[in-house]
Amino acid sequence: MDLEACAEMANKLADELEQRVADDVSVFPAGTKRILLTGTPLAIPNWKLHHIIETSGAAVVCEEMCTGTRYFEHLVDESATTLEGQFQALSERYMKTDALALYAALRGAGVGTRVSPTPRQARSECGSALLVDCDDCTRIESLAAAQGLAFQRIFELERQIDASRDRFC
Repeated sequence: MDLEACAEMANKLADELEQRVADDVSVFPAGTKRILLTGTPLAIPNWKLHHIIETSGAAVVCEEMCTGTRYFEHLVDESATTLEGQFQALSERYMKTDALALYAALRGAGVGTRVSPTPRQARSECGSALLVDCDDCTRIESLAAAQGLAFQRIFELERQIDASRDRFC
């Protein structure tokens, strides 16, 4: 489909959906529980969790299973006209994730931390982890709360900080 036709169809769909909201028309019966599903990615086509929810009378209305909203949740500022400015805008968008925003806040406060894939011992889902010293946990919790940054949990492991981890050259 060409871009013009695609944009026209998207606008037509948006108009229809806005009218449905105005007319209080839903695809679900009144009183249906609406579920935000988040967590570990599901292997396609394994949608058992969705099936269980939706055959139990609820509706999955938002899905964040590693391929859900995180890819479009925050927009990139498109006003930059230079390549450097565009790279900066992309960097700032990706720094809006809680893990990277917490990383920046901790580094700014002088707390030692490293970004890491979630260690196997702590893995309940895929994603990023911040490796920190356990002596800093109370301070980390306070900094996260003050900035409204969420994290799943603090999981104590054997020594994981590796001074050469952030070296790429």
